[in-house]
Amino acid sequence: MLIGSVLFPVLIFLVGAGVGTITGAAGAMNFLPQAVACESSQSLCYKLRWDKSKVVLPEPPN
Repeated sequence: MLIGSVLFPVLIFLVGAGVGTITGAAGAMNFLPQAVACESSQSLCYKLRWDKSKVVLPEPPN
C-alpha cells in the first residue's frame, strides 16, 4: 500500500515536469526565435517552430 501511495504522486510530478519542460522549450523557440538557433532544417528545434523562416544556422563550409 505504501509503495502505491508514494509512486503515484511521483509519477504525476514527473509527467507534469516533462510536459512543462517541453511546453517551455516550444514556447521559447516560437516567441523568442532569435534567441534559439536551429542547427539544421532536420532538427527537432526547427520542426517545433511555427514560423519556419526564422534563424537556421548556415551549413559550415567543407
